[in-house]
Amino acid sequence: MMTQENKGHRTDILFVSMPSRANSVLPPLGFLVLGGFLDKHTEFTSAIFEKKISSLREVTPSRKIEIEKTILDQIELQKPRFVGFSLFPGDPNEFYSLARQIKTRFAEIKVVVGGVLPTIDPESLLCDESPADILIRGDGEIPLSHLLSGGVLSEVPGLAWREEGGVCDTGVACYIGELDYIPSYHKIDMAYYCQVSTEIIRPYYSKGMFVFSAVGCPHRCSFCFNPKTKLKYKDLDVFIEELRLLKETYGINSFFILDECKNCQILFQVQSIWPWYALGDADPVQPA
Repeated sequence: MMTQENKGHRTDILFVSMPSRANSVLPPLGFLVLGGFLDKHTEFTSAIFEKKISSLREVTPSRKIEIEKTILDQIELQKPRFVGFSLFPGDPNEFYSLARQIKTRFAEIKVVVGGVLPTIDPESLLCDESPADILIRGDGEIPLSHLLSGGVLSEVPGLAWREEGGVCDTGVACYIGELDYIPSYHKIDMAYYCQVSTEIIRPYYSKGMFVFSAVGCPHRCSFCFNPKTKLKYKDLDVFIEELRLLKETYGINSFFILDECKNCQILFQVQSIWPWYALGDADPVQPA
């Protein structure tokens, strides 16, 4: 699904989910966060496109080709200035196939890549054969805003790109502003993610949603990319407002909190209002 607010001009950036994620019940959380930030703190327009199929169906090679065609048609319709992807280490082959088609058909559109892969291994996406124009490394809020504004790339951390003579890399960005914005849930097909299932709080049937009350991690595990980011908690009032929005607008009645490190004060507040489920570490804060 793709939606956007009409602000009188072409979409600045169209975030695109990989075809292999068409049957995933996990929403594109990174895109939702960036869309929420852009909506609250900038005048730039963004949209999210993802072609969804039943989580019980396989994303076959033929179905991937169909989804790629649908993505290209949406880019033709939206005519964005930038197309954005979020990549994990297993995504390069699929990304190369799709992004090359985008660059062939829409040479004027810049392909921007963020997520885990460019953060930990930018070299894999900056070779001469890569269809990626610009990488966003680390937290994407400020680098993306700077990129959309047409600013000088070298002026902010978190960007990497090729230019004549080699690769330029300004390092990994860490967003230090307030987490005072709500993810842009209205930009995706919430009816798909709000179906009753056992995917959120197993084995119970519920209309659940995956959410974050914090981003980053304080630990420094050698096998994880999160050592490149810092732990930041959402403002409690903003997080409660987000949960109320999900409940009152979309009928969500349970939440899977995906934080790497849980804030117990937030969890105790949420527990008094809605069912939630979480896995992972927790800080030592005790309930008041």
